[in-house]
Amino acid sequence: MPLKIYNNTVARMIRTLFVATMLLCLFTPGVIGDHKWPWDCHGYDPVCGVDGKTYGNMCELRRAGVSLAYKGVCKYGGYGG
Repeated sequence: MPLKIYNNTVARMIRTLFVATMLLCLFTPGVIGDHKWPWDCHGYDPVCGVDGKTYGNMCELRRAGVSLAYKGVCKYGGYGG
């Protein structure tokens, strides 16, 4: 019987630690990437994608599924965001 109590206690501790870690990662800026919400694409800070198109900001670039070539307006190519 003591083994079952021990297993339940360990399982509860692991579950609590997991939930606490996930909450920390979700709500602490800088823990996961730039901490930008997917729907927060406000502001203009142009970036150039590897597809040669200029996007309004990193959020728009990520939403398009394109990798970053460099920050700033693309030297060759049009606006794609």
